[in-house]
Amino acid sequence: MVIDASDSDVIADEQFRVGIAYYEGAYMLPKDMDKALSYFRKAAERGHAVAQTFMVMGSMNYKDDHNEEVMHWLQKAAEQGERQALYNLGNSCHRRDISGLVDISKSNELFRQSAEDGYQAAYSRMALIYFNGEGVEKNLKIAKYWAWLDFANLPESFRDKSILVQLIEPEDVNEENQINFKKIIEDAAEAGERDAMNNWASGLKNIGENEKAFALWQKAADLKHPNGMCNVARQCWTENVKNYERARTLFEEASKSGNQHAFYGLAVIHYQGLGVEKDVKKAWEYLEKAINKGDAESRYLFASMCLNNDMQEILPDKVLRGMSYMEQAAMDNYKPALDFLKSNQSK
Repeated sequence: MVIDASDSDVIADEQFRVGIAYYEGAYMLPKDMDKALSYFRKAAERGHAVAQTFMVMGSMNYKDDHNEEVMHWLQKAAEQGERQALYNLGNSCHRRDISGLVDISKSNELFRQSAEDGYQAAYSRMALIYFNGEGVEKNLKIAKYWAWLDFANLPESFRDKSILVQLIEPEDVNEENQINFKKIIEDAAEAGERDAMNNWASGLKNIGENEKAFALWQKAADLKHPNGMCNVARQCWTENVKNYERARTLFEEASKSGNQHAFYGLAVIHYQGLGVEKDVKKAWEYLEKAINKGDAESRYLFASMCLNNDMQEILPDKVLRGMSYMEQAAMDNYKPALDFLKSNQSK
């Protein structure tokens, strides 16, 4: 349906998904790289962050992997906080692709943004930065933290190649000869690593240590950690707090880095009218940015808005996108979407 629809009737993410279908040969479409790239380009030109990163890969060639078009799309995607683009642009700054000079400060900033958004390749890079003291003060505790994240996300058969193997010390291993990851996180947080503060807080929240969790999130937020700010903001809009102005301020600050959770939060605030006048159009402006980065929670909200007919005046549904995006959110194992589909199947 999306293929047959005019460009004005579809959103950038739907064009990107058609590109993926041609790229993978899915949904009964043939594998066709030329068609895939044409749809990626359409989505990229409309601001789709992940499509812009696909354009980077599609524009590379063996002799010149940082040609003008590659760098154009790489910088576009990085400006929106796309994590793989941030990492690759960090490499470009480090190897003189942009100005002809090594820019350690800029590359470190980009690697951090990428790592804090969960890009695994950036974990090991951050570990090396702190282990070697490259543009930062050398800090083994922080280096171990990033190395542990790399280790934890590797397949078990590859873990012996992680940098953590070189950094681990006897006191980091418990009596059962297992890595004491809790100690590694806490040590890094106490050493000032804001991502470890956010991580530790999430663990405390999961075991009901709410006050301690909030205090750590606040510390991370004070250090401008995007997810830390979002986590504090989510506490501000709860029923027992209802400090919507502070929540909005924190989400707006976090959104400056392109954080998808911040975009989602701002979409909810404007969609539900939390401390502001309800504005579905403004909500959609924020929500689309999060969807364009593949955020499952945002896909679910968008699906719900479509199924509730809240989007008809802004985006008439000519391609049955409500159920499509509910299924997309479910494919990402987003529980509310899974529950919705299960409930509807039983009727």
